[in-house]
Amino acid sequence: MEAVRNTVSIRTWLILLSAIVLTAVGQIFMKLSAVQLTSWSELLHNLHQWQLTNAEIAGLLDFSIGISCYFASMLLWMYVLSFLKLSRAYPLLSLAYVLVYLGAVFWPGLGEDFSMEKNVGILIIMVGVVIVSLPSKPKVMSEA
Repeated sequence: MEAVRNTVSIRTWLILLSAIVLTAVGQIFMKLSAVQLTSWSELLHNLHQWQLTNAEIAGLLDFSIGISCYFASMLLWMYVLSFLKLSRAYPLLSLAYVLVYLGAVFWPGLGEDFSMEKNVGILIIMVGVVIVSLPSKPKVMSEA
């Protein structure tokens, strides 16, 4: 297996950012579909009868968009892992939590609560990502 390269291109960072954004967008669309598809038994009945309501069609479309975003994110993630150490890349995925929170608060139709407690939690996540992303100092071996 080829070793992970020491230098990471801007392109790889942009692809990682795209994977993070697609993960968050996928979550938001999954939530939108869950809001619109409130009764699974009714949905399955209407789907079987080929008589979907507009809300069910919109819900299935949102579900499809969410799944597509997840799939695209997974492909981008596989690419990123070929260039970036997992211990460095994986904590950056936590930024998706921040984006999902912001989307849940500001996306029309979701309107989730915006609170100080949640904001502090998001700030802690962001500080943690920065700390984990800082380059580590090489260990100096001292001779005794």
